[in-house]
Amino acid sequence: MNSEELEEYVDQSQSLLAASPQMNEQNTRRKIIEPLLELLGWDMLSTDVELEYSVQMGVGTKKVDYALMIEDTPVVFVEAKGADTEVASTHRDQLTSYMRQTGVDWGILTN
Repeated sequence: MNSEELEEYVDQSQSLLAASPQMNEQNTRRKIIEPLLELLGWDMLSTDVELEYSVQMGVGTKKVDYALMIEDTPVVFVEAKGADTEVASTHRDQLTSYMRQTGVDWGILTN
């Protein structure tokens, strides 16, 4: 990634958000988050990125939006909210619990 690519991403993202400030989670993921992950070098079509990664929580299973994998092991969890959603401490707690349950050290919470 170079600074020009990053500037282009920021400009495009700001334009999208200005045109659609009520962007829901699915559109935020596809139009804002996934291009950033690709810019950072993650191939969205490879096995290095797992969508809706299952995390065992007690007797149930929860899903984190993205698990970034190295050698089939999750190293970063990304929890996405829509641009129309204010990030709250409950969202942070949700991500933290996923990380704690699986031993993942890095997490990104974004809207």
